[in-house]
Parts: sequence; C-alpha cells; structure tokens
Amino acid sequence: MPFGLCNAPATFEQMMDTVLRGLKWNICLCYLDDIIVYAPNFQEHKRRLRKVLKCIQEAGLTLNSNKCSFGKKKLTILGHLVDEHGIYPDPQKTAAVTKFPVPENVSDVRSFLGLCSYYRRECQRRKSPPQLPSGQFHPIKPPDIPFNKIRVDLLGRFPLTRNGNRWIIACTDYLTRFTVTKALPTAEATEIAKFLVEEIILKHGAPREMISDRGRSFLSNLVKDINQLCQTSHLLTTAYHPQTNGLTERFNKTLADMLSMYVDVEQRNWDTILPFVTFAYNSAKQDTTGFSPFFLVHGRDIVTPLDVILPHDTENHADNYVQQLITRAEEARQLAKLHILDAQAVDTV
Repeated sequence: MPFGLCNAPATFEQMMDTVLRGLKWNICLCYLDDIIVYAPNFQEHKRRLRKVLKCIQEAGLTLNSNKCSFGKKKLTILGHLVDEHGIYPDPQKTAAVTKFPVPENVSDVRSFLGLCSYYRRECQRRKSPPQLPSGQFHPIKPPDIPFNKIRVDLLGRFPLTRNGNRWIIACTDYLTRFTVTKALPTAEATEIAKFLVEEIILKHGAPREMISDRGRSFLSNLVKDINQLCQTSHLLTTAYHPQTNGLTERFNKTLADMLSMYVDVEQRNWDTILPFVTFAYNSAKQDTTGFSPFFLVHGRDIVTPLDVILPHDTENHADNYVQQLITRAEEARQLAKLHILDAQAVDTV
C-alpha cells in the first residue's frame, strides 16, 4: 500500500480486521501492522500463535522475521511497556522529560507541559482528580400496575406549525412504556395541567408517582394542586442531569428520529404526524419488556387498519374472553416487570 494516502491507515486496519476475524480481542490484539498474541501459559500461547500465523499465511501476507518477537513476557508497544502486571511508560520516552532543556520562552513551556501531561497517569505524586468518581446506578423499581408511575417531559421549541403549535409534551408509563403525547402551543402551566387531567388522569387514572425535570411549568402551583388533589407524589430530577429521567429522554430521541422521517421541507406539519408516530411506537414490541406497550395496557394486540383489510382469525368470541383478557394482561405485566429488573441489573454492573 502506498504511503501518504489519508485513508491508507483505515484501509489497512480494515484489512487486518478481516484477516484476523474471530481472533482479534479473543486471542490477539492488532493495531495496523502490530499484532500481539497473548495467552495464560506457553503451551496455549503456541496454539494461539499457530492460528494467527495460519490466518496471515492464508491471506497471502508475509512477516519480517527481524521485527518479530516470540515468547515475550514484556514488550514495548505504542510507546509503552506492557507485561502481566500492567502498562508502564517507556524509559526511552520518559528520558525526553528528564533531559528536557530549561524552557526559555512560552512555546518551550507549552511543549514541556504537554509532554508531562501525556504521562501524568503514571506519576505517583500527581494531584488527585477534583471530582468524585461516578457511583453505581440506582435503578427505579418498576410498579405492578400501569400508570402507577409516570414520567413527563417537554420537547421544544419546534418550528411553528400551521396549527400554532411549538411544543410536545410526552408522558411515559414506567411499567408498560406506553407513551401519551400531545402538541402544545405554549409550555405554560395551564397547558401542562390540562394535559395531565384530560389525557392521563381521566383516561388512565391518577398516578401515584410522577417524575419530571425542574422546569418552571412543572413546579407551578397549578400542577402542585392537581398532584395534591390526586395524592400524586411529584419527584424531581437532578438539575442539569437529564439522564436521571432516562426513560423519557430515550423516548424523546426516538420520537425526534421518527418525526424527522415524515416531516415536510418546511417542518410545519410535525403536529399532524405526531399521533401516528406515537401510535407506531406504542404498537411496536419493546426489547426491554418483550411486549408492545399497547398489549401491556389493554391485554390484547392492537388492531391496525391492515388487520381489518386482511382476513384473520380471532379468539374474542369465547365465553370466558374477559377472564382470559385479565389473566393474559396480568401475566404479561409481571413478565415485563421481571424483564425490566433484569435489564436494570445489567446496567448497574
């Protein structure tokens, strides 16, 4: 491969990944033309080395024996010494620090500080980081029934639509992932309160817990009065940490991606598309729960226009259909809760 091409390193690395497919990260490491074969003992090292050399030979590549080392317990790679105990700076590199001439101008000082900064993690006397290390995640336990715990968030501002809307409010149920959205002209407290009463409380019941950010509209007296009347506990996320309301924030990204696929050039029809993309989201199977949000809420699969057009068999005529519906919904919700707990356990590791 000729030198000087800007894409040459990436192309060569892609070729090496293809040659060592299935072996890289399992028995060897590779960075461009540097290949490291590691193993817990010498016998295993020879076995793995044969595999790597066989792949290189089958690809029609050759190795320079003068640049190869075998059976090493310590080696120099990418400017560092590596052995079974860890990574250390190369003495040849650190010698440049110890023998660095006395800086005589600003440019020399900057060069010296940059050189020292590169090896600061190996310095035992360096200053400790001022911030505390990140702690473990504390997952929120999912509820037992739908809309017992909800998360609410505002999205905007969006381009002004023909109907005069600029904002989207989204409410996600923590158990079923069922989401209710609505386009709003403003982000005032009256609009938030109207949405909570008409779209959530009157259709799904009063929630026991509501999680939101510290937006001015959510902290208004009107929203507080509604929560107090419904005996809803209002939990607030940490300021400037949207990840504490991750369920809603993740839906916000998904919703924005879905709207971007169908919005017109002027981006003034997103409010008319909003109910359709929300319908598609609620009817799709969730990886976390293993069910669609609609099924977990209603206990049955959603009936789409395509289901009406095409003939299909239904089991809704059984005498005990109501009991079957209740039993099936309860079993699905318990499974969804277990799946959510399993996913949270993986995230906290």
